[in-house]
Amino acid sequence: MKDLTLHELEQGMARLLEGANAPKLALLFCAAIYQMMLVALLARIRALPEELRGRPVAWLLKETDILRDDWLRAIWHLKEAMRFCPKPTDSMATAIDLIINVFSLSPEDIKDTYAENHSKATTHAKHLNTQGQALAAIPTPDGGQLNQWFEEFVAAGKKSGDLLYNRSEKLAEASQRSEAGLLRSESIGLLNEFRTVVRREVDHRPELPRTLENELFGMFDTLQTLAEQRNQEEPTDVPIL
Repeated sequence: MKDLTLHELEQGMARLLEGANAPKLALLFCAAIYQMMLVALLARIRALPEELRGRPVAWLLKETDILRDDWLRAIWHLKEAMRFCPKPTDSMATAIDLIINVFSLSPEDIKDTYAENHSKATTHAKHLNTQGQALAAIPTPDGGQLNQWFEEFVAAGKKSGDLLYNRSEKLAEASQRSEAGLLRSESIGLLNEFRTVVRREVDHRPELPRTLENELFGMFDTLQTLAEQRNQEEPTDVPIL
């Protein structure tokens, strides 16, 4: 459980205490005291701001950047399809001109830093307010309109800035961050202790299912495996701005 976030610990504890596995706790003599302590811990975790229970900001930034780049590619390739169309319409010609000369999009924009993403998104949002109607004249393969693709593109770029510049406000005060760290350590410690005691009780009580430990704690093992995979992909530092 060493790599689990508070959100993942919350998921596992909810499954253990409130989900399908909860009735199995009644089989154990040791469960009553640990159940009481874990319920109290779960309530404290849920009382924290959502931002303090999730993944590191660096990972969220990476996800947002990938999303922004995907929208950029989609817009660019649709522009290229219109540019090479043998029978372009006036609406297509207008959209091509806007993409190149007003929004100034380029495939090279995927190299933008997070700060550049945010800065350009602010400018793009202004252009979208004035030119959105012209972009709406172009249908997209998903059944929408080109202005909607631009809205998604701009939103992803703005989110990069929100994560960078407002995280001190969104992630709460230092005292709350400290509390979150202590809660995480306390939860992992208590869950590991409870698991050890469950294993010992199962060993000493042959009437209990031999699979009881895995049934109760298997979700934590699954979450830990996923967390290890995530950490192998996760950036260790926020790129230089």
